[in-house]
Amino acid sequence: MNRISRIAVLLLLSVTTTAVVAGEVTGIVHNRSKDPATPVVVWIEGPKSDPAALKKPVIVAQTGLQFDPRFVTVARGQVVQFPNRDNTAHSVFSASQTKSFDLGIFAEDERRSIIADRAGLIEVRCALHERMAAQVLVVPSTFFMTIDASGEFSFSGVPAGNHQIVLWRPNTPPVTKEISVTLTGVTRVEF
Repeated sequence: MNRISRIAVLLLLSVTTTAVVAGEVTGIVHNRSKDPATPVVVWIEGPKSDPAALKKPVIVAQTGLQFDPRFVTVARGQVVQFPNRDNTAHSVFSASQTKSFDLGIFAEDERRSIIADRAGLIEVRCALHERMAAQVLVVPSTFFMTIDASGEFSFSGVPAGNHQIVLWRPNTPPVTKEISVTLTGVTRVEF
């Protein structure tokens, strides 16, 4: 075998052994609330977070004297931006144990931000408009999704190995299950 053939074989082996390093996790949440305003979130703990996903900021705008969206899930380490799109000033703050902050008063077209550095629920308010409220759920992984009314979820690219999958609903303790993700087949989970 000549040198070029050996290099080609080595390259082919390295591509085939490193290309498949992740599996798929799918599932369903039974008894999903029929109210689409009630958030239900599922995330996978264990795999390392995707650095590219952490660099993308999450927007919680102030529009029409409301936060938009009123509920959002972010990965620990992500930036949450609060742009003021109203023609009035706002004063965004939180007294939550997960993240306490006061962004001060800021006018139309200004924005302030925080880093979501601890997992948990952040209750966000406006000191100038008491009806304005939002929630930011910080999870310890970039493998997360808010479940729609179907109750179904699917994650691809999950590193093979033993992990935990967590179901979160408001005002109830999280439910955690152990899962084993393989390179072949699909890991199926039901809550």
